[in-house]
Parts: sequence; structure tokens; C-alpha cells
Amino acid sequence: MIDSIQICLHQILRVLITSTEWTTYTVVAISASVFALGLFKAASFLTRSILSTLRLKKHLLENSRELPVAQKYSVRLYNCEPDLGSFTTGFFHPLIFMSENIRGELSDEELEIVIRHEVMHASRRDPLVLMLFDALSELLWFLPAVRKSVEAKKLRAELECDNYANLHGHDKLAIAKTILKFANLESNLNAEFSPAVSSIRDFIDIRVRALTGENPSRYLKISKRTIFASTAIFIIMFCSLSGLAYSEIDPAGYVTQAEETSLACETGHPDHDLIAAMGLVCPHCGGETQTSPQSSCY
Repeated sequence: MIDSIQICLHQILRVLITSTEWTTYTVVAISASVFALGLFKAASFLTRSILSTLRLKKHLLENSRELPVAQKYSVRLYNCEPDLGSFTTGFFHPLIFMSENIRGELSDEELEIVIRHEVMHASRRDPLVLMLFDALSELLWFLPAVRKSVEAKKLRAELECDNYANLHGHDKLAIAKTILKFANLESNLNAEFSPAVSSIRDFIDIRVRALTGENPSRYLKISKRTIFASTAIFIIMFCSLSGLAYSEIDPAGYVTQAEETSLACETGHPDHDLIAAMGLVCPHCGGETQTSPQSSCY
């Protein structure tokens, strides 16, 4: 099976190589441009994310105070500016920030649910992990399956954080109500300024459905159509970017292997399919191409 796949891929490469020069270079140029754009998008995203996170963290630490309640959860929890809401930030040592106006609108149980949720984000280092997954999505922006996988990863993180609150004695229905109330409170924040707004609005409906009894697994699956499309795009990209190099070198050793085995053609070609796929010439036969069983030394 593996040999068949290898022969198929190398046959595609050979078609690219033997096609007209402008066709080959056009395909390679398009593929290279697509991948280069992905590199640019990923680098730009990482640069923006890292710098903005470091600036925000520095600003918050200079203008916030640590809350005494943080000792209960073995995490650093800070009071922050009213427009920021509640969120976790930082890469290797995440910190939790919560604005006073948000805390004032929540009951003791609701406040603990929100903190438990954020504590789980911090312990999982989700700000760092999800940033890297987003960068991967930017890099491979042309593969739909990657984008869907990253979305599923984010949803799974939110569900696990909700479940963490449930494991600490909070009823699922109470957690669902808190999510809706918290989302309503943060909907009044400045979306451009607050890092919490985009996260709280993500997957609210699915999270509430999961807490009220619905199985969220169907939201985590990637369709076969998406996987097939991504696989096809990847094969095309791989073949086109490898085609030119393949015409100069033999990284897999197939050409060398086929040429050596063809020297024993008087006993037949057990690897005839490979030789035919490569379009090689049998040196023992004085240059006759092995393309059919009717060849003189087949």
C-alpha cells in the first residue's frame, strides 16, 4: 500500500517535471506564494500577539492590585480597570484579571464559578497554547481542516474549564446561568479595548447546550469533506513545491533503485510497475523503455 502511494506521488511529480515549462513554474509559483503568505500571516500574528500581551500585562501590573481572595485558589488574581472585564493573560505564568464592576454584579457563587473557570485556563496555560494554535492556523490558512481543528481546540478548552467549575461542587445549570449573565455584563464593554469580550462570546451557545445535557462531540468533529479537501490541497502543494527539486535529486532513492534492478532484466523485472511509473530506460536492453509486458526483457 505504501509503495503504491509513493509511486502515485512520484508519478505526479514526473508529470509536473515533464509538462511544459510555463505550466510547471506557474504551479510552483502559486504554491510557493500561498505558503509564503502563510508564513507572513503567522509571523505577523505572533508578533502582534506577543507584543500586545506583554504591553497589556505590564500596564495591568502597574495599575492593578492583587486581591486577597487569590490565596484561596493558589493563583494570582488582580483587580483591573472597569473596561477590561475578566480574563487570563500571560504565557508561562498566566495571571487572572477581573474588573471591580464585574465582581460587583455577581453573587458569591457566580463569582467563584467565573474564577474557577479562569483558574483552569491559567493552569492549562491556554493563552500560550491557543496563541500557538492560532499561529498554526495562520500558517496553514489554505487547509480548512487545520482551521476547524483550531476552533475545536478552543471549544474543548472552554468546555473543560466549565467542567472544572462543575467538579468543584457547582451545579451545571448554575454554571450555564452564570455564563449567560457574565456574557450580558461583558457585552457592554468596549470590544476594541477589552481582551475578554471576544473570548466570552466564543461558543456561548454550545457551552450552555453542553451544560444542559447536549453532547458537544458533534461540534468537535471535522467533516470528511473538509478532511478530503485539505488532503487534496496538501498533496498538490507538496508535489508542486517538490517537483523542481525532484528533477535534480533523488531524495527517496527510487531512480537509483530502479536503475540498479533493471540491470538484471534477463531474469525479468519484478519491479516493473516502479520502472514504468518512473519512465526509466533499461540499460541492459540497449535503451528500450520498460512500459509494457511486451518489452523484450520483461
